[in-house]
Amino acid sequence: MYFFSIFDIRLIHQVVGGSQLPPYLQWITELYARMPKGAAPKKEAKGFWARYRQKYMHGDQGSSFAPVVHIYIAMVLFGYTYQVPLSLI
Repeated sequence: MYFFSIFDIRLIHQVVGGSQLPPYLQWITELYARMPKGAAPKKEAKGFWARYRQKYMHGDQGSSFAPVVHIYIAMVLFGYTYQVPLSLI
């Protein structure tokens, strides 16, 4: 069975001689005939984090260093806004 999952059954059918396939192999040819051809359609990212991840982490050009910079800027801003009220006490 593993042999038939690697090679296309229709090609083997033509090479072997064009006789009728046994019933236990016919469902494999029907399965291959119903499978979609070509690349899978790309899903559109929905939501802020999904679009961010698509743009900076899993985009067409690969991942970038921008999320590290964004986290650093967020930490600096959070630290500054946390420290200023405490220094006024």
